[in-house]
Amino acid sequence: MEQGLLLLLISVVCAPYAWFTDEAVLLPAILAALYRAEDSGRSLLPFGLISGAALVELFRGLWMTSPYFVWTAPAWLGWYLYATVGSRQNSCEGIQERTVVDVSIHD
Repeated sequence: MEQGLLLLLISVVCAPYAWFTDEAVLLPAILAALYRAEDSGRSLLPFGLISGAALVELFRGLWMTSPYFVWTAPAWLGWYLYATVGSRQNSCEGIQERTVVDVSIHD
């Protein structure tokens, strides 16, 4: 699932054309990164800054077709990378720490 979310983010960043509303498909990746950041104790400040800045642009009445929304897709990719870096290594450590159960048969 990790690679699929990253692929989704990269595909939106590399799309030859996209509207701000097309970024709704990024919600699963953004929310997964939000949960991972909270679980790992990372700051949620970058998430707040990115979403807050995008909302300010919307409330100021900027058209979604304007070039002012070009930064949002790369910003969400950066947020995902920030929130998930090192989380795969931590999950692998948890797998190695599992206890091995002896299932041999004794007569």
